[in-house]
Amino acid sequence: MSLTLAAGEDMKIISETCGHSSYAFTADVYTNVMPYDDHQVAEAVFALLGREPA
Repeated sequence: MSLTLAAGEDMKIISETCGHSSYAFTADVYTNVMPYDDHQVAEAVFALLGREPA
């Protein structure tokens, strides 16, 4: 499911597919194995602001 998340699938869909009882559990499990997400989020914020990272 980590690859599904990396491909951009919605976390709610992943949670339902896995049969997890809560969205939070799925987010805790699968976002912890995605260390590059922080970098991608930062780049997205910079892009929205029309700026380049320092």
